[in-house]
Amino acid sequence: MKVDRQTIRSYMINKLIPAIEACWPAESRHETIWIQQDNAPSHVREDDADFKLAVARTGLDIRLTNQPAISPDMNCLDLGFFCFSSIING
Repeated sequence: MKVDRQTIRSYMINKLIPAIEACWPAESRHETIWIQQDNAPSHVREDDADFKLAVARTGLDIRLTNQPAISPDMNCLDLGFFCFSSIING
Protein backbone atom coordinates (compact mmCIF):
# COMPACT_ATOMS: atom_id res chain seq x y z
CA MET A 1 0.00 0.00 0.00
CA LYS A 2 1.32 3.41 -0.91
CA VAL A 3 1.01 5.83 1.98
CA ASP A 4 0.84 9.32 0.57
CA ARG A 5 -0.93 12.50 1.67
CA GLN A 6 -4.25 11.36 0.20
CA THR A 7 -4.05 8.06 2.13
CA ILE A 8 -3.27 9.81 5.41
CA ARG A 9 -5.98 12.45 4.82
CA SER A 10 -8.54 9.73 4.13
CA TYR A 11 -7.54 7.83 7.29
CA MET A 12 -7.75 10.95 9.43
CA ILE A 13 -11.12 12.01 8.01
CA ASN A 14 -12.75 8.58 7.97
CA LYS A 15 -11.18 6.93 11.04
CA LEU A 16 -9.38 9.35 13.36
CA ILE A 17 -11.85 12.25 13.50
CA PRO A 18 -14.87 9.95 14.09
CA ALA A 19 -12.93 8.09 16.82
CA ILE A 20 -12.05 11.36 18.56
CA GLU A 21 -15.64 12.55 18.25
CA ALA A 22 -16.98 9.30 19.74
CA CYS A 23 -14.53 9.11 22.63
CA TRP A 24 -13.90 12.73 23.60
CA PRO A 25 -15.36 13.58 27.04
CA ALA A 26 -18.46 15.80 26.86
CA GLU A 27 -17.10 18.17 29.50
CA SER A 28 -14.00 18.84 27.34
CA ARG A 29 -15.73 19.36 23.98
CA HIS A 30 -15.03 23.10 24.09
CA GLU A 31 -11.24 22.61 24.41
CA THR A 32 -8.83 22.61 21.48
CA ILE A 33 -7.66 19.14 20.42
CA TRP A 34 -4.20 19.19 18.88
CA ILE A 35 -3.03 16.46 16.51
CA GLN A 36 0.73 16.70 16.30
CA GLN A 37 2.55 15.28 13.28
CA ASP A 38 6.18 15.09 12.42
CA ASN A 39 7.26 16.88 9.26
CA ALA A 40 6.98 13.97 6.83
CA PRO A 41 6.07 15.20 3.34
CA SER A 42 3.08 12.84 3.20
CA HIS A 43 1.37 14.27 6.27
CA VAL A 44 -1.70 16.46 6.02
CA ARG A 45 -0.99 20.19 5.90
CA GLU A 46 -2.33 22.39 8.68
CA ASP A 47 -4.47 24.35 6.21
CA ASP A 48 -5.92 21.32 4.36
CA ALA A 49 -9.45 22.24 3.23
CA ASP A 50 -10.86 18.68 3.29
CA PHE A 51 -9.58 18.08 6.82
CA LYS A 52 -10.98 21.41 8.02
CA LEU A 53 -14.38 20.65 6.47
CA ALA A 54 -14.51 17.23 8.18
CA VAL A 55 -13.61 18.84 11.52
CA ALA A 56 -16.22 21.59 11.08
CA ARG A 57 -18.92 18.93 10.78
CA THR A 58 -18.08 17.60 14.27
CA GLY A 59 -18.42 20.88 16.15
CA LEU A 60 -15.07 20.15 17.83
CA ASP A 61 -11.99 22.37 17.67
CA ILE A 62 -9.47 19.91 16.19
CA ARG A 63 -6.26 21.40 14.80
CA LEU A 64 -3.14 20.03 13.17
CA THR A 65 0.32 21.10 14.18
CA ASN A 66 3.78 19.94 13.21
CA GLN A 67 6.55 19.28 15.69
CA PRO A 68 9.61 21.47 15.32
CA ALA A 69 12.04 20.10 12.75
CA ILE A 70 14.91 18.10 14.22
CA SER A 71 13.74 18.87 17.72
CA PRO A 72 15.89 17.14 20.35
CA ASP A 73 13.06 17.65 22.83
CA MET A 74 10.54 15.80 20.67
CA ASN A 75 12.95 13.13 19.43
CA CYS A 76 13.69 12.20 23.03
CA LEU A 77 9.96 11.85 23.73
CA ASP A 78 9.45 9.76 20.59
CA LEU A 79 12.21 7.35 21.55
CA GLY A 80 10.94 7.06 25.11
CA PHE A 81 7.38 6.42 23.95
CA PHE A 82 8.34 3.71 21.48
CA CYS A 83 10.65 2.05 23.99
CA PHE A 84 7.92 2.07 26.65
CA SER A 85 5.19 0.86 24.31
CA SER A 86 7.38 -2.05 23.12
CA ILE A 87 7.88 -3.09 26.74
CA ILE A 88 4.15 -3.01 27.42
CA ASN A 89 3.16 -4.74 24.19
CA GLY A 90 5.94 -7.31 24.39
